[in-house]
Amino acid sequence: MNVASLWRRFGAIVYDSLLVVALLFLTTIPFIAIRAGEPVDSSGNLAYQITLSLVIYAFFVGFWARTGCTLGMQSWGLRVETRERQAPSVTQATVRFVAAAVSWLPLGLGFFWQLWDKDSLTWHDRISGTRLMYYPKKKAWEGLQARKKSRLKPLPQKPHQQKPIQQLAHAIQREQCNDQQQRRR
Repeated sequence: MNVASLWRRFGAIVYDSLLVVALLFLTTIPFIAIRAGEPVDSSGNLAYQITLSLVIYAFFVGFWARTGCTLGMQSWGLRVETRERQAPSVTQATVRFVAAAVSWLPLGLGFFWQLWDKDSLTWHDRISGTRLMYYPKKKAWEGLQARKKSRLKPLPQKPHQQKPIQQLAHAIQREQCNDQQQRRR
């Protein structure tokens, strides 16, 4: 377990961005339906802007407070946690969400701050009292190596048995062949 690298953070951001865009498309459908198929003008529609903001907020804060990671973070082996190694509370996740938005404002300086921080934390990590940790997944070959080393005997092979559906299919094919042969006679 290590503090997540900047590149892992950006990888998870790309994954989550794709998911959020898909959610925003789905959220837009009712607004288009209300306008009888006409495009939604986001600049003059406060309800639409608030709804999109709430969807983004619910996505990140919901995942962080419930499991400590979004789907993109999970793919990269990342997890948001408190100093006690717990998933953040809704309040901490909300503070993290707002602080992450502020971290983007000065050209992402809040994220790049991790490169100079003594604990490799970003602005939103520090402000919310959380940190983004990397938990590497065990590689599949490590599991195979462990099985070989444990000297477990392989499971005995069962003799090949046909399933009832396969037996029925073969019986139908035989009948069709017999019918065709009888017609030829």
